[in-house]
Amino acid sequence: MYVRFIQDLLVPEEKADIVIFGALVGKHSKSIENLRKESFFIEPFDLNKRFNIFDKLKVADIGNIELKTLDDITKKVKHILEKSKVPVMLSGGHVASYFSIKGFDEDVKVVVFDAHCDSRNKYEDEYMEEASYVKGIKYDPKLNPVTWFRRSSESRNPKNYFTIGIREGDEFELDYLEKNGVQFFTAQRMKENFDELKRKLKEFVQGSKVYISVDIDGFDPAFAPAVYHPEPGGFSYLDFAELMSVFKGSKIVGFDVVELKSIPNNNVTEFLATRVIFEILKYIATNK
Repeated sequence: MYVRFIQDLLVPEEKADIVIFGALVGKHSKSIENLRKESFFIEPFDLNKRFNIFDKLKVADIGNIELKTLDDITKKVKHILEKSKVPVMLSGGHVASYFSIKGFDEDVKVVVFDAHCDSRNKYEDEYMEEASYVKGIKYDPKLNPVTWFRRSSESRNPKNYFTIGIREGDEFELDYLEKNGVQFFTAQRMKENFDELKRKLKEFVQGSKVYISVDIDGFDPAFAPAVYHPEPGGFSYLDFAELMSVFKGSKIVGFDVVELKSIPNNNVTEFLATRVIFEILKYIATNK
């Protein structure tokens, strides 16, 4: 994170409970540096719970890892887990989440906040190539930000996946989710049945090890405009914070925040995304 945390709060990796790293996937992936900068302005003290996250958690930020292949993300996650620490990935294109999740045991449940189904079987266009870009790595039409959720869930147990806030996808993606037992709430269903969502999500995560993937475009672009695909009709930060409350009693073993695409002279999205990181850390600290 930024200067204040480097000097006062961050610890070396070997002493940490939480290890944050960046994976520069996507042509705009350097936007994640703005999350580190915004952390300077966010207090780790929770006014409602009345505790300081850093009193309960030791956090390291090891910077951005080198990517010769995307499997280097998986290797880094496994390395962190082998040391009994919680990996936190910051990245650009959502395809990076496939490789992060791949590092976890198959019994880990996956909760995704996203505007999109990301469950196409194959997809190819210049925009997705941009969102997947890593120098020296060839674009894969079957594994990219539009297909990653399908590739991930079909390679493990689709019933261990729950996606929230979707409001864009086609009939084939919907068919995949329904036929394979993936739990999902569209943004409209979320708005109309919020209590039902909280109940089902609690049933899903209670007593389980959980990985959380937050695509910032899940939030409404009124709150988070700096994303690749600003789909209208998303949830608010307070919606997200309320949903996080159901993770009490589960074990968050890792998470990621992805798809930031910074806008010059506008830090609204970065501030929200950094708040998201702190909100999840709060529940890791609470459940510790």
